[in-house]
Amino acid sequence: MTTKLDTTLAAFQDNITEFAIGKALRNVEAWHKDLAQMEDPKFEKVVADLEKLKGELEKDKVNGKTLGKLLSKLGKEVAAVSKELTSATGEKLHVLSEYLTQTGGELTTEESAAKETASK
Repeated sequence: MTTKLDTTLAAFQDNITEFAIGKALRNVEAWHKDLAQMEDPKFEKVVADLEKLKGELEKDKVNGKTLGKLLSKLGKEVAAVSKELTSATGEKLHVLSEYLTQTGGELTTEESAAKETASK
């Protein structure tokens, strides 16, 4: 989990919004699979929303606002899980939660701004 977590954190540091959809989808699928197999109750909400995120990324046209809302929600859920862990993994999950929330907010704001500009 630590290696995958480090890879995901690096992707956010390199500007996740420039991540190719296929690469993002593979990352989400890998996280979904690993967390689902753990069958740990504290990850249930994360697993469910990773499934929703996967579904959104598989669409022909990705909706930025929907994607942003999902990322923000995942950020909150990952933050809650990170508080339950006192290890370095918990600290990294906390950082990931901040990235998810920030990126989700940016996508939601960008989508709203784009729609506002288009309506003028």
